[in-house]
Amino acid sequence: MFGKFPKKILGVLLGLAVVAASVATALPAMAQSGTWAMTLSGPSQVNSTTATSFDITISANISGQARNWQANLNYNGSQVTCTGVTEGLFLSAYATAHAPGIADALVTSPTFSTASGSTSSGPFSYYLQGTGTNNTATGGPTGTGTLAVVHFTSVAGFNGSATISLSSDAEYGDQLSIDQPITNTDKSITVTIGNLPQPDLTPINVTTSGVTGNLSNYTVSFNVQNLGNLASPVATTANIYVDGSTTAATTVNVPVVAANSTSDLLTSSPITISGISDSVVVQIVPVSGETNTSNNTSTPITYVYQAPPTGNLVTVDGSIGLAFSFTPPSAVQFGTMHIGNNQVQDTHMNVTGNESWQITVQGLAPDPTMTTGYDGRMTKYGIVTPAPTASYPSNPYVRLTNPLQIGANTPIVGSSVSDGAVSLDGTIQNLGGGTPATQSGAAGLTMTTTFTQNVTSSDAYLATGFDYHIVVNFACTATGGI
Repeated sequence: MFGKFPKKILGVLLGLAVVAASVATALPAMAQSGTWAMTLSGPSQVNSTTATSFDITISANISGQARNWQANLNYNGSQVTCTGVTEGLFLSAYATAHAPGIADALVTSPTFSTASGSTSSGPFSYYLQGTGTNNTATGGPTGTGTLAVVHFTSVAGFNGSATISLSSDAEYGDQLSIDQPITNTDKSITVTIGNLPQPDLTPINVTTSGVTGNLSNYTVSFNVQNLGNLASPVATTANIYVDGSTTAATTVNVPVVAANSTSDLLTSSPITISGISDSVVVQIVPVSGETNTSNNTSTPITYVYQAPPTGNLVTVDGSIGLAFSFTPPSAVQFGTMHIGNNQVQDTHMNVTGNESWQITVQGLAPDPTMTTGYDGRMTKYGIVTPAPTASYPSNPYVRLTNPLQIGANTPIVGSSVSDGAVSLDGTIQNLGGGTPATQSGAAGLTMTTTFTQNVTSSDAYLATGFDYHIVVNFACTATGGI
C-alpha cells in the first residue's frame, strides 16, 4: 500500500491517509476478511444562510490491525468549502502508547481547495512508522475510533442540501501493509443548509397555584409557544423539575403546536411541596427538526407555602375604599374658525384613583330627529330677543356639516380610530381609559385633550350675536375592584 501513496498525494482529491514508512519486501495484495468500515458523521442541519463552520468526523470500525488509512472527501464547492483537518486519536493514541518504537506521521502537508466549483480537496496522508527491520512494523490499533475531523464552511447564500462522501479509493493498510478496502456501504452524509423551516418550542406564562383545601400541594400551568415557521411534527411532553432535581416531579402532555402560535393553557397534576417553598422549572422535550433548544427551558419560579404556626391565632382584616376623582377639560374657545380643520388643545383633564377607569364623551347639541335627541355637531346658538338668556334657535336647527372630534392621550385607546379620536354623534362614546399603574402617585394622570372642528365652505355664516355651540358631557367611571 505504501507504494501507492505518492500517486494519492499528487492527486486533486481531499486525501486523509496513513501509510507505513517503507516496505522491505513486497507482499501480496490480499484483503483480509472481517470489518474494515469507515463512516462519516456530522450535523444534519446548518440553519444559516451566512457562511457557517461545521465539522465532518471520519470514524473507524475495524476487526484487523491498521498501520495506515486514506480517504478522499468529495463535495460541491459551490455549497461548502474545506478549510482544514485535525487528525483523530485512532493512530496517534496507539503511537503514543507504543512510543518511542512507533511514531505517527504525516506524509505531506495538507492542501485545501476553496474555489467555487471544486469537488474535493487534499491530499492528506498519515501513517505509523517504526518497530521492526527497516521500519516495517507489525502492530496497529483495532476496533473503533476517530480517524480525522475535517472542517468545512457553508457558502454564504446557499440554501439546500450538501452531500459529502468518501471517494472510491478510500482504504486501510493492515499490519502487513496490505490494502484493505472499506466494507461498509454507507459512505456519505447529507447536510441541509440554509434558512430551514423548523419548529421552535418554548414554555411561557409559567405559574404555580395551590390546591384548594391543601396548599402544600400545587399545580404548574403554562402555555407552549412555537416561535418557528413549521408546526411541531408530533405531540411531545414537558417535564417539570423541582429544586434542581434531574428527575422530573411530573410530566405534562404537549399537543402539536402550529407554526407561530401558542397552545392552550396546560396544567400539571398536583405536586407536593418539599418544604415551605419549591423552585420550579418547565422543560419541553425537543421535537424532531427542532435545532434551537436553548429556549426549551423556562426560568425558575417559586411556589411558597407557610404552614400556620401552633398557638393562639389572631385574624387581621382590612379593606381599601375606592378613591377616585376626575377633572374634565376646561371650556373651549375656537374663536373665529376658518375653512378646514380648526384645533384647540386643553391640558386640564386629570384622573386620580386606585382603580382602573374609563372616560366617555357625549355631544349634547339638540336634535329631536335622533334616537337620543342629541347631536354631535356644533349648532347655532345665541341671544334671542327679548329673552335674556342664550338658546338654540330651532325650526330648523342650523348646524355645521361635520361633527366635533375629540381625542385624548389616554393610556388605553378607546376608539377604533388609530389616533384615538372620536367623532361625536349624540351617543355615549368611549374616549379611552387607564389603570392606577399609569398614574404618577398622588398627582394622578394629567392628559391632553384635543378638540378638532372641520369647517366646509357650505357651513353658514352667522349674524352678529350668534355662534356655533355644543355642550359635551365628559364622564369618568371606575371599572371595578379585584
